[in-house]
Amino acid sequence: MKQQQTFRGFMFIILMLILLMLALRFPYARQAQTVTAQEFEQILGSGNVAEAVISPNPQTPSGYVTVTLANGQTVRQNVSDVKDAEQLLKDNSIDYSMEDVPQENTLLTVVMPFMLSIVVVVVIVTMMNRGAAGGGSNARMMNFGRSRAKLSRDSKVNFSNVAGLVEEKEELEEIVKIVLEKDLFVISDEIYSELTYNGKRHVTIASFPGMKERTVLINGFSKAYAMTGWRLGYAAAPAAILEQMLKIHQYAIMCAPTTSQYAAVTALRRCDADIEAMRSEYDMRRRFLVSSLNRMGLDCFEPEGAFYAFPSIRKTGLSSEEFCEKLLFGKKVAVVPGNAFGDSGEGHVRISYSYSIGHLSEALHRIELFLQELGV
Repeated sequence: MKQQQTFRGFMFIILMLILLMLALRFPYARQAQTVTAQEFEQILGSGNVAEAVISPNPQTPSGYVTVTLANGQTVRQNVSDVKDAEQLLKDNSIDYSMEDVPQENTLLTVVMPFMLSIVVVVVIVTMMNRGAAGGGSNARMMNFGRSRAKLSRDSKVNFSNVAGLVEEKEELEEIVKIVLEKDLFVISDEIYSELTYNGKRHVTIASFPGMKERTVLINGFSKAYAMTGWRLGYAAAPAAILEQMLKIHQYAIMCAPTTSQYAAVTALRRCDADIEAMRSEYDMRRRFLVSSLNRMGLDCFEPEGAFYAFPSIRKTGLSSEEFCEKLLFGKKVAVVPGNAFGDSGEGHVRISYSYSIGHLSEALHRIELFLQELGV
């Protein structure tokens, strides 16, 4: 908690400094309203001008004219040539004074906000990575495979299944025993529940006795129905929890888009055959990708669900991030470093096979060339 408060305080100070420097960057934008050339000529001809100031730019013929009206309102017109502005004021019999454009402190108003913005981004990304990797005194990241989960009352555990493993009913039963014993709640993200292979079927942990009332199930239409851009999902949970979720949700988003809701209804009613066709296509790409990676010497577990493979790249002698960067810059192929999902993911990379078979074939060809250059 103290770390969070310190972080929030630091972020607040940084943001206030950025806002202050941006205010210094645009001092005149706060004082004068910029108008069009036509509006400016109308103002000059109105006879309501109390004061006019021409501010030439020392480096160029351009500048701007600031006019104060009789009612105290201030307007400004940018001009490409101040000589034209002088003639325009003379034509309207308006007295004016000359005042150089104030030279801004570039270090203060440009460089410093830019550097502080970079600091803010770095701090935010660092904190997010720490959170994703299980940072904190009472949080752990556990890549749960075939072993029994070890939980305590104070643990916050994220079962990050980046390898495409589908938990069997028997394995979930072991988790359920501990959840019930420790009186825990489960947040179950089941967005890939329809994308399973080799005859395996997804089993939700909420279906076990005693788990419905202690599970928050999250799902949506992005993966199963390929509706990523429609931004539509749902949660199922005990009423007491949903009531609290609604308090936050209703002030962030009024409702899901109407068109998305109609599309989702149609998907649920008519698109089961499309899901099966898509799953078959993913299955073909999955087998093609895994066999190709293993043939190259990158040991890869055959994923049982979703559309990601998680091959080992330890034979290359590179870290996950080094491998990804060299592959990206050298061969223009993007994969995700395994350590993005926790320390135990180091030595692996995640590859999506949601692309066409043509794209996968080209990417695999480039990866093979990359490995050959590394001597693997």
